[in-house]
Amino acid sequence: MRTLLLCTLLLLPACALLDSGDGEGAVITPLGNEIVLVNQTGETIYYLALDEETAHLVDPIPCFEPSGAPLPALADGATAALTDIEGYEPGEDLRLFIYAVRDQECQISSAATLAHLVAYPEVTDAALRQHKGRIVLDAL
Repeated sequence: MRTLLLCTLLLLPACALLDSGDGEGAVITPLGNEIVLVNQTGETIYYLALDEETAHLVDPIPCFEPSGAPLPALADGATAALTDIEGYEPGEDLRLFIYAVRDQECQISSAATLAHLVAYPEVTDAALRQHKGRIVLDAL
């Protein structure tokens, strides 16, 4: 009897590792466990996704030349899976840094065409769950 009780107590925590299928504790998206960014802004954007805590430690660059973009580009109407989000663990909030080409000056470059930081929205874990891992940008 003691052996049965001991085995039961040892196996109970392992049951918590099994997914019950209710979606709790995991971001479920059309692409599996990936978070998906959808660009519906009407223009090409450049993006960086970080977990919220890491984002507070980053000093983003204000602008860069699109021809040598240090960030991935996402055309209008396109979708990208965000698979390597620095510091992110499922259940955490995200911060996006969104850049777009703007006709304005920048202190670090005199190039004619520059992508500027135009938005840095927070995406909460609750919002990710509600939208099944899809982040849709429709305005900047």
